[in-house]
Amino acid sequence: MSVTRHLCTTAHRLKCAVPYIVRRMQPGSDQGSDQASRDRNLESVIATPELHRRSPRSPDYEAETRVLGALAQAMTQSPEAILRALAAAALSSCRAGSAGVSLIEEDGLTSRWHAVEGELASRLRGAMPRAFSPCGTVVDRGELQLFSFPQRHFVYLAQVKPAMVEALLVPFPVEGRAAGAIWVVSHDERRRFDAEDARLIDKLGRFAAAAYQLRSSADHAQRVGGRKDDFLALLAHEMQTPLFAMQLATELISRKPGDADAVESGTGIMRRQAAQLQRLVGDLLDGARIRRGKLELRQARSELSPIVQAAAEASAPLIAARRHSLSFTPPAAPLSVMADPARIIQVVCNLLSNAAKFTPQGGHIRMRLEAEGGQAVLRVADDGVGIAAEALPRIFEPYAQVPSSDMAAQSGIGIGLGLARSLVEQHGGTLEARSAGLAKGSEFTVRLPLAEIPAQSALAAAAPLAPRLASGALRILFPAASRRGRAAAKSADREAVN
Repeated sequence: MSVTRHLCTTAHRLKCAVPYIVRRMQPGSDQGSDQASRDRNLESVIATPELHRRSPRSPDYEAETRVLGALAQAMTQSPEAILRALAAAALSSCRAGSAGVSLIEEDGLTSRWHAVEGELASRLRGAMPRAFSPCGTVVDRGELQLFSFPQRHFVYLAQVKPAMVEALLVPFPVEGRAAGAIWVVSHDERRRFDAEDARLIDKLGRFAAAAYQLRSSADHAQRVGGRKDDFLALLAHEMQTPLFAMQLATELISRKPGDADAVESGTGIMRRQAAQLQRLVGDLLDGARIRRGKLELRQARSELSPIVQAAAEASAPLIAARRHSLSFTPPAAPLSVMADPARIIQVVCNLLSNAAKFTPQGGHIRMRLEAEGGQAVLRVADDGVGIAAEALPRIFEPYAQVPSSDMAAQSGIGIGLGLARSLVEQHGGTLEARSAGLAKGSEFTVRLPLAEIPAQSALAAAAPLAPRLASGALRILFPAASRRGRAAAKSADREAVN
């Protein structure tokens, strides 16, 4: 199945599931009234009838022909180039402040800006939950929508600058169904959209959709063939390493069956390598469950600080093996979310593992948890090798590998970050990466909607995980280790680079 076909069928299949996603994230028993309140709030920012009340500007068919000609020249290029050309065409045709194309991701739960031109160009690849995005609304309703100050309803747009005065979106059709939306935005109250703008971007979208579909299908077929071979090679390598270590441990025990130290050392190696294999298989299975829509979340009201601490403790062996320091700055007050604690721990562990592997030994990893605009925001930053600008859009793709001279960084099959993003998006949140470039470190930001519940209830729900840090405290983890801990770290370090 092609990428575009999958986008369309997934979006259609989940069309009726979006209300469930919204309800699942609304705590309390009065879910019906919460949903009704959200619907009223949405209607308050929809201004579509205004398009036909305003006097439309006269069509400029000469300019329209030039724009269509420029767009036609991009039709033989990559799918990404087609979307960029479409965004540029919409920007100039509608005299907008910003323009772009948003697509619903393969999981059916996330809307991402795949092309952006104008004042919001720096927001390229930005994402938000489908159920809380203008694109999701347009896809679900299957028709053009004009939003007035959309940030009043869509909280994920509240921090977008410059602020949006109006946003006009039309469905982007692929294989007969809306796979996303083309949009233009006005940042100036003197610029309002009219029916002529709606006609133009609808025509541009239909003109580009067929070429985009064909190019996407061809590129996907070519990419899948190459990636499958790369993945199988990586998987074989990753499985060979722990299996070889377990084989050596077995030989060590068989040669010295009466040596207690040898038996303890050999069984320890086998235990660690078996755990590594379990994590590898677990990530593969989780990725498959997410793609098939069969991953179950056991969500409960949970405080995030203890969850982050639990993930840090679970990641201690790898961080200690690489001789890093890890700091965690907790929020000033407890932050509660509706979450599956085990899955959020998995997300943070994957981010810490990534930071540890891509930071030279003796580096620094920093975690900060805080509240921003109705969201809990966790930032995981490091001073490692950084990410090249051209690699940033690909790091969350399945089996993606970032070149590195560090052998520890080369380990893994490239599914951890993609799995982490999918798990965050299953919780109605987003995961994004930033880097100033190579050798300048990187930062991963997790955003989750805050649960509107009393803080005391959240504390009770999360209490079994770990004690909460004092407000505002900065705790440095693993600055030193016991003799046994140092020995374990050295052993883990050797295994990580073998």
